[in-house]
Amino acid sequence: MKFHGLAYDLARNQCAKPAHLKRVIDQLAGLDFNFLTLYLEHRFEYASCPGIVPPGSLTKAAAGELVEYGRQRGVEVVPQVNIIGHCEGIGATERYGHLSADPYQQWPWGGYEQLNLDLSEARELADGMLGDICDAFPGEYLFICHDEVRQMDCLYPEDAEKRLAKMIEYIQFTLEAGRRRGRRIIMYGDVPLKYPELMQALPRDIIIADWHYGRDGSRETLERYKAEGFEVLALPAVPTCSAFAVATDLGYQNISRMVTDAVELELEGFLLCTWEFGFGSGFDLIWPWVALAAEIAKGRKVDDFSAFCDEFVSNRYGVSGETYLRLCHLLHGEFENALTADIAKPPRRLLVTLRKALFRGADSFSSIARGGDFPDNRHQQIWEPSAFWPWLYLRPILSGAVLERLDKIAHEVSSLASELRSTVKENAVELVPLISLGTAFVLLVERLHLLEAAKQNYHAAAEAQGRDDAAFEKNLQAVIALLKQIRPGIGTLKEIVTELDETTGLDAGEIQWLDIHAKSLDEHVMALREKTPSGDSLLEFGEFLRRPAHVTQRLIWR
Repeated sequence: MKFHGLAYDLARNQCAKPAHLKRVIDQLAGLDFNFLTLYLEHRFEYASCPGIVPPGSLTKAAAGELVEYGRQRGVEVVPQVNIIGHCEGIGATERYGHLSADPYQQWPWGGYEQLNLDLSEARELADGMLGDICDAFPGEYLFICHDEVRQMDCLYPEDAEKRLAKMIEYIQFTLEAGRRRGRRIIMYGDVPLKYPELMQALPRDIIIADWHYGRDGSRETLERYKAEGFEVLALPAVPTCSAFAVATDLGYQNISRMVTDAVELELEGFLLCTWEFGFGSGFDLIWPWVALAAEIAKGRKVDDFSAFCDEFVSNRYGVSGETYLRLCHLLHGEFENALTADIAKPPRRLLVTLRKALFRGADSFSSIARGGDFPDNRHQQIWEPSAFWPWLYLRPILSGAVLERLDKIAHEVSSLASELRSTVKENAVELVPLISLGTAFVLLVERLHLLEAAKQNYHAAAEAQGRDDAAFEKNLQAVIALLKQIRPGIGTLKEIVTELDETTGLDAGEIQWLDIHAKSLDEHVMALREKTPSGDSLLEFGEFLRRPAHVTQRLIWR
């Protein structure tokens, strides 16, 4: 195969640290990878489009330096950029929001994630961005993503035929902008699979990157694209964006299937995807799975991932591979089982939602964990990042049995993380994300206990209100004392984020979320101190926690 590649997600919550990216290139070269794409979105210094780039983004000078560094080590560094969808980092700004498909939908995957290329100003923006990228990254290839183009209905809600025609026009415009600059174009394959008219319209000199992240891969679509006359890359992923840490077995099965298919079908190669680090996780979590892809790409069969991981981890870090893999498994399979053993239908995105709830203070979506189907809350949400959201999310499925199972896991997680920390002999920086997530899990379980106990005392205070002033005050003071015990954990999370930033580079906002948590916690404690036995009835505890503390009306939507 020509391409043994890895896709590095710089766009989501990262800042560009050239020293770390050079270390990634060194490690890839040592594993016989020859291709690295940097997924950028708004995190590149676009000279033609001031106001897009946040602090800590990749500069033109750094990009050129990485391209040259990679060339010297046999790793081609290629830019990966979205110019239609996944542009919410652009659409969220006042300067460019009017160029999006619908700037009024400021919610996840809302209309502001997609540029409206019907506008000449938006086309000029996209063309300028591509020009800046090509100037900064000398080379043969340009990865124009075009995955998940899903907001055309914001522009043409009543006309499906026009939506499709316009989407094809948008994609042809951006492809031509890249080809005009002498680049060989790589494009994701999900949208052409959904729209056969688009597949037929695509020039056959582009390379299709066909991504599938399930256990069985997608040999059928790889074969289809090859039969259609395209050169094809198979794209598996290390599953971190749906996990608290990493989904060990899913990663093994997906990578094994997709890379094996790439070898057997004699495709152009594979590109191993890595998505969404941040909120407590870091890129160095994934190296055993990168090494797995490299091994399979050489035509070797890996039937026992545990044995493979044990050997890699032992050689790379000097620690027990069994301990490493057990900790990964506890933070995924055992964790999920502990939460869902008693319910029929586990909530979607359960573990990554909890990680975001812990480090960010709220999930992106206004949902809570349920044991089955349940109608959405259609009322307006009051949303504030806080230290309370893991409990708020889980409370419908929390029980004594669940907490008992979590306690057992937390005890083992703490022991294993301590063992890794004390026994690592080399490349210790790469163990930071896994050990940190172990610490975060233990803290999460402690916080659930604190808030469960606070709920009981709060309920007792509510029962006493207007009937027993002394009992009211006693129980409310107990709630305050329990909430204050949450504060040291916020400091621990800040230490985790700081260490990850020092090693791999995180967006400055990762710390700011936690500062907001502390402020919200203090404000809720202060609000409790002002409650009186003769005042209005205490709000339901969860309702009190999820709001800004000063919003006290019972029915906020009336």
